[in-house]
Amino acid sequence: MSVIVLLVIVYVGLYVILSVPAVQNRVKQKVCKEASLFLGGRLEIQSLTILPFSEVILNNVSLQSPNGKNCGKIGKVAAGIDLWELIIERKIVVNYAEIIALDVNIVQNTEGGPLNIQFLIDALSPKDKDKPSAIFDLRIRNIVVRDSKANFSRIWMTDSLGKKLPFADLDVSRLRIDLSIPVLRNDQYRFDIRNLQFEVSPGVNLRGLSAEVEYQKNEEKEGDDRVLIRDFKMEFPNSSLSLGDLDVDLGHFDNVRAKLVGFITPSDFSSLFSQLSAYNTYWILNIVALYQNKGIEVTYRFLNSTKSDSSFKFFGNIGHLSK
Repeated sequence: MSVIVLLVIVYVGLYVILSVPAVQNRVKQKVCKEASLFLGGRLEIQSLTILPFSEVILNNVSLQSPNGKNCGKIGKVAAGIDLWELIIERKIVVNYAEIIALDVNIVQNTEGGPLNIQFLIDALSPKDKDKPSAIFDLRIRNIVVRDSKANFSRIWMTDSLGKKLPFADLDVSRLRIDLSIPVLRNDQYRFDIRNLQFEVSPGVNLRGLSAEVEYQKNEEKEGDDRVLIRDFKMEFPNSSLSLGDLDVDLGHFDNVRAKLVGFITPSDFSSLFSQLSAYNTYWILNIVALYQNKGIEVTYRFLNSTKSDSSFKFFGNIGHLSK
């Protein structure tokens, strides 16, 4: 009991010290300096605030590449840690993580060349691939992303006259994410995606995506891992698709059955293919694919919703596929 009281006193004392604006500014400067050295770019934070119960808020965070180009910025980053779990259970549990107004710019100047964020990828990649990964075990109860966007620009995609080709620029806007990570450790990851929304131009308007995705690593036999997908569903303005539950053994990729059902309206994808704009009637969709003995069998059926006699059913198979 005395240990708990001592921990509470230490925590309160630290909080009082960290609540002083001058101390918070010093912490902010230290974070920017160390993060910049680690990432190889320049990280800037306008303000850092520490709140009771282990909550931290960063405002106006920006990242520049080593050559001074802007890679991205975030209006607000906030996170809170469950102090009780940390002290008593010795587990890291993040109560919430909030990202507001994320704006990312990804650029590729030459075909097959590095991205402008390559320095970031290099910094976060393992330096010694033969060295065992650090042991980690944490949970994130709630992750929220709002009012966010991203741009991927491939400068090299031009015609003979120097005019940009279609899909040279991809803009993701109205990005909205709600998810939790109940398990995040060396041998298992689980993501519960409650809602994912975004618009891609040129592309599609995803009104909602939800799923439970789990990855299980086999520590005893390399490559014999599993991927499980449950309750996968996608919503578009006038289309809805659901994927049947999947359980895939990556070490023995055989007897895998996937089923996609729902209804689809071709005009939802007219920004990809303008010819589809004239097809605004939805079709009932039922596709079953089976991978077995290095071959794929596919059965799919389309049924026009307005004409009961207008339907198509196809069957095909592809064999002699190697792993």
